[in-house]
Amino acid sequence: MKTILRFFYASSFVLTLVVGVAAVAGTRFALSFFLPSKPKTTEKIVPASLNGEFPSEPSLVDTQPEIFDAAGMYDLAMAKVPKAFKDFQMLEIETHKYSEENGEYTAEPINPIGYLQADKEFKFRSITLSDREITFETREINGVSYKFVGHFPKNPEFEYCESCEYPPDLKGKLTKFQNGKVVGETNAEFYAGGC
Repeated sequence: MKTILRFFYASSFVLTLVVGVAAVAGTRFALSFFLPSKPKTTEKIVPASLNGEFPSEPSLVDTQPEIFDAAGMYDLAMAKVPKAFKDFQMLEIETHKYSEENGEYTAEPINPIGYLQADKEFKFRSITLSDREITFETREINGVSYKFVGHFPKNPEFEYCESCEYPPDLKGKLTKFQNGKVVGETNAEFYAGGC
């Protein structure tokens, strides 16, 4: 009786194994008609460099977009200036502290600072730079203060020419206040470096 029972268990095991393998093979065969096949890969032979040097990967600095630096002196385009801004001369923005030690020059980033030069020097009370957007307010002197909201347009590269009209480097709304009240407002255009 034990022999018959062992034979029954062994034949059940073999039958289960055969049915399972056949089911898996049949399922894979049937699915091969419905599922897309794997793409064929080809091997590409790349010759090794003779001197042992391989092309380097681009550095992280090379792959990053250029960061805009708003630092500089900006002159107001005087042709379109209302009477309230006739004493306006220029504005300056600083974003780095420059120093020299043992013949080496360094530029350390700082929080932006600056001033607006009119009949007096109006230092910025607050300034916000975000990519190419800018806002600032000046400190009040004798009841007068200024506010500016604008942006630095992305201008295409161009060649210098005597008779050409160049796009502004900074555009926005400039407001002048006297004792907290608006006394002048203009859509201002500024040019970098005394242009």
